[in-house]
Amino acid sequence: MNAVAAAASVASDLTQGYLTTEMALANPASAGETEIAAAVDSGIEAGAETAAGTMAADATEAVGAQSTAAAAVRVAAEDGGEALGTSTVGAAATDAGSSVAGFLPNDALVVRGGLNTPESVASGFGTHPSGVTGVSVESAPGKSVAELAAGPPPIYNSKVGVTTVGDVRALGGDVIPTQGMRPNHATLTGLTPQQISGLLQPPIPNPAR
Repeated sequence: MNAVAAAASVASDLTQGYLTTEMALANPASAGETEIAAAVDSGIEAGAETAAGTMAADATEAVGAQSTAAAAVRVAAEDGGEALGTSTVGAAATDAGSSVAGFLPNDALVVRGGLNTPESVASGFGTHPSGVTGVSVESAPGKSVAELAAGPPPIYNSKVGVTTVGDVRALGGDVIPTQGMRPNHATLTGLTPQQISGLLQPPIPNPAR
């Protein structure tokens, strides 16, 4: 079974209020698809929002962020979460899908150098070689503002803007880990310069300076 078929099966089950991945597990296209489907399945059935996201992220990390299976299960989980609304299962499904997106939990901090006015944010827009369009930021699970600003190399601006991955997602955007000049480089995508600027206000002193 290919990843598209597996995702269709997952989405169908989610809309009925539970997640089963029997089709994906019976004849998976790859070991990665098996691991991801099983992790999401276990997390949703347990009704543990945090656990679901963690297990999905861990399984995806084990087989590679760019795998087709990961993308398919992410879409299915998020679609199912929307269909189930605010129920525990729906919340867990959405959380799992978001975590598979790029390993960044909602509470991960997002840091960008500068005053981050709408004009400066707009001038920083571009398309990363991976295909993600947005602006460069620094973000990683469990990292403080100081750690993210430190790089290396450190952010040179005297001020930085700070938000969270969850706040970005609440407006319809996302923060995707992408390769860059710093180890925690990511791309903030899916929002307008005005929205991004609003999230990063007010600027604070750069702790790396």
